[in-house]
Amino acid sequence: MKIIIYFLVAVFIYGIVALSFANNTDSSGSIVIQSVDKNISLNSLTTSAKIISDRLKSFSPEKFDVSIIPERNQIEVSLTGNWDLNIVMSLVLQKGELSFYESYNQSEEQVALLTGKDVGSITANHDKNTGENYMEVRFKKSAIDKWANATKRNINKVIAIVVDNHVIYDPVLKSEINNGICTITGNFAETEIRLLASIVSHGELPAEFYLVK
Repeated sequence: MKIIIYFLVAVFIYGIVALSFANNTDSSGSIVIQSVDKNISLNSLTTSAKIISDRLKSFSPEKFDVSIIPERNQIEVSLTGNWDLNIVMSLVLQKGELSFYESYNQSEEQVALLTGKDVGSITANHDKNTGENYMEVRFKKSAIDKWANATKRNINKVIAIVVDNHVIYDPVLKSEINNGICTITGNFAETEIRLLASIVSHGELPAEFYLVK
């Protein structure tokens, strides 16, 4: 049985993602991001560029090019067409670290129930019958029992879904999720669901970056 988690408030309370919708600025051109780690390896830089490319590709069919500048520890993203620059910033700068907790306190060291490494796929969808936008999370086979046990222990309690140390969802579980499929619904705009899915569905960046230009 597919388990649906409903939220009373389905709004991004998530720093840079929320800011993405403050301005709708179409832009072509290029941006350059710099690794915070001055000793970043070529492998980490290349992996980061691949993840960023996958995020952009999954979010929009608009054209782009991602290239690395190894001698400067930088990644350049060239944009062509109708890109929203604020959304691009979210896609290239968010680390994308996804974790699931029984409870979460940012100031304390805690062990996650599951992480993004336990997730097989995350997709953004639209129900034509209800008009709802929703996100479907499918756990890997190796994590299904772990998730089922965690949800069973927390029926009528909150489980925190955390991205980059921010709680983005904290639903109250109504029943055990034993098939490894979790459908998250709420009053989400299509762009919100697509953006979040694009950020967390391709793995987390191995390094942190900041905007150069």
